[in-house]
Amino acid sequence: TSQTSMAPRLFLGLILGIMGVYGKGDCESFFGALNSTDMLITVSDVDVFDGFPYANETFVHYAGPGSECISPAPPKGCHRYYRVTYSPDCLAISSGLLRPLSGTIDTQEIIDRASGVIKGCGEHVINWSQFCYGAPAEDPIKCNCP
Repeated sequence: TSQTSMAPRLFLGLILGIMGVYGKGDCESFFGALNSTDMLITVSDVDVFDGFPYANETFVHYAGPGSECISPAPPKGCHRYYRVTYSPDCLAISSGLLRPLSGTIDTQEIIDRASGVIKGCGEHVINWSQFCYGAPAEDPIKCNCP
């Protein structure tokens, strides 16, 4: 992807991040407890921007201990949010290397869009759950998962 085509995606990711921080419940009220230092968890929205089945981007809401969690802010449609817990054997998350991914669009496609699992860490998944929320972005409501 060229620098020019990445700029709008990064800008939209920033807007989603800002919308997820202000005006609604905290992240844990949507996705459950996340901030324990011994819990290696990612939360991702695989239906950015238009919801299922029209989306083709992944927004990372949480990327493990020490990262910021961004509340959901679906602009339209029903979005699938995957919460995945890993064993320490998933070095991508246990090392803290993915921490900067939190609050951004996954432009490097590190997260598998079909499952929300970090690529290469499938055998290290301890728990997997799905949450679905739809618009309005400023006050997301539960929707039936597709």
